[in-house]
Parts: sequence; structure tokens; C-alpha cells
Amino acid sequence: MAKKAAKPFVLGIIDEIQSTQLAEKRTLNIYLPEGYNKDDTTRYPVIYLLDGSADEDFIHVVGLVQFNTFPWVNRIPKSIVVGIANVNRRRDFTYPTTLEEDKPITNSNHDLTNRSHHHPRSDSRLF
Repeated sequence: MAKKAAKPFVLGIIDEIQSTQLAEKRTLNIYLPEGYNKDDTTRYPVIYLLDGSADEDFIHVVGLVQFNTFPWVNRIPKSIVVGIANVNRRRDFTYPTTLEEDKPITNSNHDLTNRSHHHPRSDSRLF
């Protein structure tokens, strides 16, 4: 019996945006529910996922969303999942500090403590 050609396993789409607040690019992993059509008027809830890289929690959360939207389970509505990939996880999830011993961990790549606006994770202008 001849072996069938392998097919790709596609879970969503990958996009990239430039964050003006963080002055860096961010990768977005996006899951669209079954039946999604960009030209349709149907509206879907959106779940924003920090730690949203494919090698972080994106695949697990999308699996939970898919399972819980099956008609026989029906715990949540069909939803869009947007996974926001980390660039530097320690910096992304640790508030800036003024303690010298903590600065190499929390302020790496960008010194967010000297910015004139709020910390990006508490600022609605993140992207």
C-alpha cells in the first residue's frame, strides 16, 4: 500500500505587529473558530492570551477552546484566540524596578522605569 503524503497541521494564522509603546515587533498567533468567515457579520468573543507563543500556551488554550465549543459540550461560545508571543518573558511579566540588584532581570532590553507614560501592561495603548 502506498504511503499518503503528509499534510500540514494548521491551527491558525501567524501575524506580526509593531508595538509603538514597546518599540519592538510582537508575533500574534491567531485561532479562528470553525465556520469563521471574515466577510460574514457574525461576531465572536476574543480571548487574548499572554504567553501566547506556539511553544508556550497557545496550543493548549486553543485545544480547550475547541473542546468546549463542540456542540455536545457547549460550555463557551465559539471564540477567537489571540496569542501574544513574549519577546523577553522576565521583562514582559515583571514590573520595572528601582532596585539595582533586580534591574538586570526586569529592565533588560528597555528601561521602562524612565518612560513618562504608565507601564505598558497597565496601559490600554499597548499596541
